[in-house]
Amino acid sequence: MKKNPVVFIIIAVFMVLYGCNSEDNQPENPDPPTASFSVSSATIEEGEQIVYTSTSSGTVESLKWEFEGGDIVTSTQNVVSVTYLESGSFSVKLIATNTGGSDNAEVTVTVVESMPEIQANFAANATNVAIGSEVTFTDASIGEPTQWAWVFEGGTPATSDLENPKVFYNQSGTYRVTLDITKDGTTDEEVKENFITVFEPASAAFTADVTEILEGEQVQFTDQSTNADQWAWTFQGGTPETSTEQNPLITYETAGEYNATLTVSNSNSTDTLEKEMLIVVKPKIDIESDLVSYYKFENNVNDEINPGDPGVALGGVSYVSDRNGNANSAISFDGTSAYVNFENQIPGPDYQGDLTFSFWLNTANANNEATLVSFYSLKTRIDVRKVNDKIVYKVVFRGNGAASTAVTETVEGPFSDNTWTHVVVRHIAADKFELYFDNQLVGREDIVRAQITEQNLNSYIGALDTGSGTQSEFFEGTLDNFRVYTRALTNDEISALFEEQ
Repeated sequence: MKKNPVVFIIIAVFMVLYGCNSEDNQPENPDPPTASFSVSSATIEEGEQIVYTSTSSGTVESLKWEFEGGDIVTSTQNVVSVTYLESGSFSVKLIATNTGGSDNAEVTVTVVESMPEIQANFAANATNVAIGSEVTFTDASIGEPTQWAWVFEGGTPATSDLENPKVFYNQSGTYRVTLDITKDGTTDEEVKENFITVFEPASAAFTADVTEILEGEQVQFTDQSTNADQWAWTFQGGTPETSTEQNPLITYETAGEYNATLTVSNSNSTDTLEKEMLIVVKPKIDIESDLVSYYKFENNVNDEINPGDPGVALGGVSYVSDRNGNANSAISFDGTSAYVNFENQIPGPDYQGDLTFSFWLNTANANNEATLVSFYSLKTRIDVRKVNDKIVYKVVFRGNGAASTAVTETVEGPFSDNTWTHVVVRHIAADKFELYFDNQLVGREDIVRAQITEQNLNSYIGALDTGSGTQSEFFEGTLDNFRVYTRALTNDEISALFEEQ
């Protein structure tokens, strides 16, 4: 059978036209949406809600919410309310979708702990205190409470209903503090364990084994502090000047009055004690220099300083016990013929310096005049005399010869018979004579000139040299430790001679 070619042409054209129309009628996919949303609040308290509202743009065919930490985990609604029961930071995610694709938006919200109507809290001005300290407590509660009930473990008082009480702590330890507050029937309590620590404070105290010494001597300091484990000493004038030892030994080289300071500490406290002028350092006692004659009278009349020039005991001289009971250690004069002839060691021929005479005296006869020591020369006569119940020191200046006009200077002081008395005559050539009995000044006399003397072998103990080779005014009594110095001794040196055994 023969086919018609026209039919085939019509069919082909139809098919082409039909196919083209079918492609033009196919629908196009939309652009993906833009996801976004708003939140009613980005920060809330526990138990509150956040309202999330989608503000996505474009063609949105579906929504999907994802909520972290909320009472709703997911949602497809446009507006969603979510409640948060616990505090924290939580993410929120929104996914917007259509046939053309999807987009998402994400934020983080914060949930804080809910604030109660009232909340108890408090503070203290100090939490680490020494025994006996006062602590001020301050209410720091929230919600303006109207009643307070405090409990202070270890404190005085132990309880209080004041808003801001003051409490003393008198025993060491670590203590709890409790505060209960009330407002309109609502209460809250705050307990702070081990809140107050009470310690025993360091307290500085010390002693010195001596407080009056001589140059070059030492002082032992003894710590008597309590609750201390560290020591810091300062010694004015001492060597060493500082120390961290508990019980230091300090040397003082220079005369003066010095402070001593101790600072002690422990892990909690520090305390300082200063004792002003505690240590008195006196010049080193020197009873040897410028000593030109020294008679101990130990069963002889030897001069300890000049052994080649002994004295000569004459008349009724004897040796008896001294003031300390030592036998044959003092010289006794009978009052009628006894005396000692000794060599004058005061330098000559024209000595114009200071002098000191020191001796122990015990006289048995108060009602007479007697000479204890006599230095005689053509220019000067020096006497230490007993005139009834007084000791008189007299210097007669004759100038250049016996025929010159005499100038007499004297000093005197009373004493007691039948008892040992330490006598010192201090002759300060520039201006005065001084007389000491038993370390006490009993007489002082201003003078107008210095003495001039020359060596003379006829000097006496126990009698007066008349100048013509005879003696008078014999002394009745006992003498001991007779010394002559060519300088004025200091008060401390006089004291040392008095205290000498």
